[in-house]
Amino acid sequence: MKQAIVTERGYLNKRLEAEDTAEFLHKPAKAKREYRVVVLRKMITEERGQLSLSTDFKYFFYVTNDLEMTQAEVVTESNCVASRKTSSASSRRAYERSTHRSTPSTQTGRTW
Repeated sequence: MKQAIVTERGYLNKRLEAEDTAEFLHKPAKAKREYRVVVLRKMITEERGQLSLSTDFKYFFYVTNDLEMTQAEVVTESNCVASRKTSSASSRRAYERSTHRSTPSTQTGRTW
């Protein structure tokens, strides 16, 4: 139902078509050890109505020193950590806003 409305009204629709992962070891010039880099490639198709506009690839790089986890585990773990950080930061901002007492501020410059 929702997809039919998006198509009928001609909205821009981005759809994930495929995901691929790869990995390689990388040693920065001044580093003493190698790091594992997991690459996630997402193929995204953009459509407007029934017209396919483009197919884009988005790349995400995950750097780790854990050689035991699978590629999927590295991506999932990283996304979970990022989600927790985002949630924690937004909760902290909401708390600060709720406890913030407004103080009069002085204006500088021109007043319109």
